[in-house]
Amino acid sequence: MRSREFRGLVLVIALATAAGACAKSGSTGVAVKGVDANLVFGTKQPPRNAAPANTLTDQGLSPDYATGGVALPSQSFTSTKKTIRTAPSLPKTPCPDATLNAFPSEAAPLDVPNDRRPAVGAYRWKRSGSVTINKIKLPVSGFEQHLVRNVKELGASTNTAAVPGSAASKGVIFSYETVQPDASGNVVVTTWQVDTSATQSTVNEGLKTPVVNEGSPERGLVIKKIQVFNAKGDPVSTFAPLTGLLMLPLPVQQGLNFQSVAIDPASGEEATFSGTVLPRQRVDACGEIIEGWQVQGSQTFSNSATTRTEEILVATQLGGLVISDKVQQAEPTGTNAIDTLITIGQQKPDPLPTS
Repeated sequence: MRSREFRGLVLVIALATAAGACAKSGSTGVAVKGVDANLVFGTKQPPRNAAPANTLTDQGLSPDYATGGVALPSQSFTSTKKTIRTAPSLPKTPCPDATLNAFPSEAAPLDVPNDRRPAVGAYRWKRSGSVTINKIKLPVSGFEQHLVRNVKELGASTNTAAVPGSAASKGVIFSYETVQPDASGNVVVTTWQVDTSATQSTVNEGLKTPVVNEGSPERGLVIKKIQVFNAKGDPVSTFAPLTGLLMLPLPVQQGLNFQSVAIDPASGEEATFSGTVLPRQRVDACGEIIEGWQVQGSQTFSNSATTRTEEILVATQLGGLVISDKVQQAEPTGTNAIDTLITIGQQKPDPLPTS
């Protein structure tokens, strides 16, 4: 994490504590008026490049991020802002632990089935971990709200032949969007794309050599776009590479190593991800066990001097939906760090608002 991303975070927390009136309870959980970046940094900050959702930015830490329920503001989060909708409420029902003998209702297959799509709706997610600011460690807990929306069919897969390491039959390509808050009080809209049968190949040079994956740059689950909006719905930044950032090659091959690079031609920002596919893992979604494939790797953005370690779980049986995201990132001095885990809190989403 860049040192300037942490600058003023202690002041943000102090302001949040002193100005308790900024926080209010409502039908959407806990809504907190963000602290103006000008108060923290003293000058107006230039627009920043897009960053993943669970990342601290140079806008500082949102006063309600560490504890409480973070619901999305009521807006459409689009560049046109033509339709403003009331955000769904965070569920007020308890979040029980799964029983000791609980098992997932469906195993995560090696590929996203051609007829599966992420379920559109509003999801409660659970948060845990900590952020460290000036060597002061703050625990992170509570819930936050995520949306899944805009599932789009994009046609046939890129695979045209039975290439080793990919399915022989024709697959499909589709995309979907996730909407979630970030640690700075903004809203991040991520566009994901799934190719269920991309052209690819693998190289295995021996038992002591990792299996390496090559082929189509978008050969599985990729990040196609990251858009950041402020609490009023105004665009803050966009990362829109011509070729998406690969997060999981499909079909899944346990033990596979892969690398991906994505460049936004408008800003010149470059993102990289170097990952390894690990065995299936499970998350407790408030009493329901959901299984997903674990991907562990290092991610960099050219607007940051620090590499972040990221672990995600991808539920192929749910249309390639990411159900867990663990991020660890720290300055070399250890003065400032983030170590957070967010996991899905319900398998069946609540409906999105219609007006």
